[in-house]
Amino acid sequence: MESDIRGDTSGDFEKILVALMQGCREENAPVDMARAQTDADELYAAGEKRLGTEEAVFTRILTQRSFGQIKAISECYRKKYGKSLEKAIKKETSGYYEKTMVSIVRFAEDKNALLAEWFYDSMVGLGTRDEMLIRLVLGRCEIDLQDVKDAYMRKYNKPLVKAIEGDTSGDYRKMLVALVGNTMAVVFDGPNFNPQEDADALEKAMRGLGTDEDAIINILAYRTVSGRQQIARQYKASYGQDLQKRLKQELSGRFKDVVLKSFLDKAHLRARALYEAMKGAGTKESIIIQTICLMNNEEIAALRCAYEDMPCLVLVALIRLFPISFPALRRDLEKDVRSDLSGDFELFIVALLQGMREEGLDPQAAEADAEALASAGEKKLGTDEAVFTKIFARRSYEMIRLLDKLYYEKSGHGILKAIKSELSGYYAEAVKTVVKTAFNRDECVADLIRDTMMGAGTDDDGLILLVLAHSEDNMAGIKAIFEEKNGKSLEEWIKGDTSGHYRKFLLAVLDNK
Repeated sequence: MESDIRGDTSGDFEKILVALMQGCREENAPVDMARAQTDADELYAAGEKRLGTEEAVFTRILTQRSFGQIKAISECYRKKYGKSLEKAIKKETSGYYEKTMVSIVRFAEDKNALLAEWFYDSMVGLGTRDEMLIRLVLGRCEIDLQDVKDAYMRKYNKPLVKAIEGDTSGDYRKMLVALVGNTMAVVFDGPNFNPQEDADALEKAMRGLGTDEDAIINILAYRTVSGRQQIARQYKASYGQDLQKRLKQELSGRFKDVVLKSFLDKAHLRARALYEAMKGAGTKESIIIQTICLMNNEEIAALRCAYEDMPCLVLVALIRLFPISFPALRRDLEKDVRSDLSGDFELFIVALLQGMREEGLDPQAAEADAEALASAGEKKLGTDEAVFTKIFARRSYEMIRLLDKLYYEKSGHGILKAIKSELSGYYAEAVKTVVKTAFNRDECVADLIRDTMMGAGTDDDGLILLVLAHSEDNMAGIKAIFEEKNGKSLEEWIKGDTSGHYRKFLLAVLDNK
């Protein structure tokens, strides 16, 4: 993956993506306020305090500090420099590098608010960004969607599920709504779960002329990933066929996509999304941001392992010829990122992929980070993106939240505004996503789902990914935040932006939360 990122991005954006891909964010240590102040000062020195921006400082801090630490850095920065770390980042950086760092800071400060905003963004405007919406729903529905839903409701005064219903249609909407649901924070298979009965019912739904899509929705949309995998094993044992291959033959369109991806665990779901985002000509940078920038160290480690299972044509050919393994030819996420991205965006993602985000809170370090961000961004001509990358890729979420507070005290605005001012492009979006995750991860997911349905058309890949990836976490919270922020439920958005059985399946998944 790292090679794909390097090949598809460049500059500071590439660097920050590569840094994020290392999965080295510090996550276990308590927030160190003294260290947060130091990082804030370093960010300020690398940005606002100087002419030009030392981007490496931003990349290092933001890709390595825990989200708690990044929050502390933000608080220190605001307190000492009178403006938020986000504003400093926006002033000192630009493009995707800016977006990446702003995302990191916002994730640290309030990930739920950030996710809720992404949900909103996926659905606002003409058309729906379906891929983004799907990715948000799938990515959060099994983790923390309830919190994101709460954040969405607070921000947009509308249930996330209603937003989806109003922005999708058909079975696609049903599937998203089923995943987002209305009440449950986590999906369970239930005490009466019987994989053999489900396998038999699926066989009946696909037997003969035509396919009973509603029956498929009523079964698979209301099961966990583990439950679906048990059903698949039972189906193969009973009928001698691969259930997913059978479904692939029977279904079509986005409905087929969301059903097949619902069998993947979160790590493989995200790995598949990243692989598809970087393969071939062009890159879907938004998917890179909405996956890597939301993850903690443990999730990054799991992602990198899962990415090795992605298709490698050379490896497939060799395995067919020789009954031995070729580990050296397995896909490498960091390599793919490096080959597919460039600039500060690449560097930030690579930094995040090291999985070295710190844990805990250090007020002194947060104060230093706030100063460093200001110096690297708003206090100087140009932006030192390295400072943004370092802080938002490494500081804990607690530190990022504190950093935002300190930055506000110093500059009169938070770090998200600084990121928007100093950074730009996908780099800015990536950093912003990390920050929003630190702030409120559920809200961040809600925003990402919204983004998949905003503008002309729907980002179906993103929508599927997000709905499935978060359907078993806290989808209820995400839905509440979504509705609060967008004025209507996630289900309403999906209904208005999707159609057919694709809509039905999504709505069913949301309804089960």
